[in-house]
Amino acid sequence: MATRLVKESTEVTGAIQDVVNMAVDLGVGQWAARLCPECAGGASKERSLSLNVEQNGIIKYYCHRAACGFSGNAYTSPAAAGLGVKTGSPAQEVDRSLHDPVSPLSDREKAFFLSRYNLPASALENRVYRTESRYALSILRPDGTRRGFITRRPYEGSPAQSRSTDTQPTKTLTYLEASGEPCQSWYGKGGEAVIMVEDPLSAMRITSYWESVEGEGFPVQAVAILGTGVNAEKIREIQQVAKEADVYIALDADATGQAFAMARKWGSAFKRCRVIVLSKDIKDSSDAELAALPI
Repeated sequence: MATRLVKESTEVTGAIQDVVNMAVDLGVGQWAARLCPECAGGASKERSLSLNVEQNGIIKYYCHRAACGFSGNAYTSPAAAGLGVKTGSPAQEVDRSLHDPVSPLSDREKAFFLSRYNLPASALENRVYRTESRYALSILRPDGTRRGFITRRPYEGSPAQSRSTDTQPTKTLTYLEASGEPCQSWYGKGGEAVIMVEDPLSAMRITSYWESVEGEGFPVQAVAILGTGVNAEKIREIQQVAKEADVYIALDADATGQAFAMARKWGSAFKRCRVIVLSKDIKDSSDAELAALPI
């Protein structure tokens, strides 16, 4: 998602004014996670906005929700923000890459993912890692190369879960290594169908299931849109990958309304588009439940 840049102005309004107000409350040299004024943290009301007030008074902000992408630098006058910001500062790109070291999963962690989500060991390779306090899942391009990471606090029942990790204010954070790319992740080999799901584990689960039933190379591809929303950037990439393939929208059970709204708005971009109404999330579904899906 392209970085949204805001140049200095003494007449900031709306979400930008909210960012300035939060920065004033924090003070120079402070950092915090706050509720994003643009998306309000989505349905879960996560504190997904990173707010950094640098020593020179520049306010850097970035919402980590993939469906939002609200980010940039706020340049305000001293009177507007009380931060002594110099005028004429150029807008700068926001570094969205993950700087925390990532490590392979331990044997206990691998066992947790394989049993909890019924995944083969191959599904985790080069896809799921650990940082010091969070799990890091690769965000993959259609050709399988990595475009970034999505990190999340440890899953319930996982070896990394603890009292301290349960209090992490933000459930998921997204990091892209290059600007201008859609923030979504691809799995499987395309040709016959493309299945749109919310998260990487659901994408891994559905493609691994079809490969186990039909064999390696079965032409079904899944794309994790990393949330419940899409934009023209994401749809353009899905359209280029799908070509003549059928497209299925299979969002989590609590997002059925969003799935139908997505189909109404974007369905005509594809040769054929259908919504799959789920009774439970794909990552939590049994083989029998996946076999019953109308794909």
